[in-house]
Amino acid sequence: MPNTAHSLKKTFPKSALNGEKRSFKEADDSFELCETSTSKKPKFSELEQSFLAEIKVQLKKLDALDDIKAVLKSNSESIEYLHSSNITLQNKVKTLRIQNERLDAQLRKQNVIVFGLTEVEKQTNLELVMQVDNFFESKLRLPNIEIDTVHRLGKSAPNLTRPVKVRFVKLRDKERVIANRKSLAPPHYINDDLPNDTRMDHALLRQTSADAIKKGHSTKILWGTKKIIVDQQSFEIRDGKVVPSDAMETDAAHTSSKPF
Repeated sequence: MPNTAHSLKKTFPKSALNGEKRSFKEADDSFELCETSTSKKPKFSELEQSFLAEIKVQLKKLDALDDIKAVLKSNSESIEYLHSSNITLQNKVKTLRIQNERLDAQLRKQNVIVFGLTEVEKQTNLELVMQVDNFFESKLRLPNIEIDTVHRLGKSAPNLTRPVKVRFVKLRDKERVIANRKSLAPPHYINDDLPNDTRMDHALLRQTSADAIKKGHSTKILWGTKKIIVDQQSFEIRDGKVVPSDAMETDAAHTSSKPF
């Protein structure tokens, strides 16, 4: 069997081996250089750095814009909720006002307001009852009217004749007085005892009717529902204004109190 060392020497001369060793060393050095060069951060020019900085700024602005959009969306939802709640509350207030007016009207159902009765200084309540009783008998031809209470409205003042509120024991007596009031002449007249808001609404309906008639329109007032029909078109009173019955609440708010 040939000598192995001799064979190696033969196959790979010393110079070749040394040369091979040098090649490996150079390769190792080259690898180390490559490793060193790749481990360093890449260098950018000033223009590139400025461009990257601008991109970061724009990205931050986009993030801020997303936050603003989220806030706006939340605010919009809150506004819609408040608007819906406001409409609900308005409807509830309207319902309560109507119920209150009906209750008040029920309490006033057996009352009338008499205008034009001469006011006497230091007149007693009994004297006033007798004056009203005589008035019903002489002016309306209605004897034996049962009166519950009477009193003058408002504060006394010179040259002022205050109206008298009369409450009847029986509703039937009140109805008889109202039925006969057409026979009265100024300064005497009799009205139902209505809440102040209702009286103001009725006055507005009368004025609206008069204005419409002057302009050649036909009218019909529905006192119970506070509506007026003008040439087949229905109007009603909302917040002291005469508006079309089919008008939305937002439109009614911008409508003039006199549609004619």
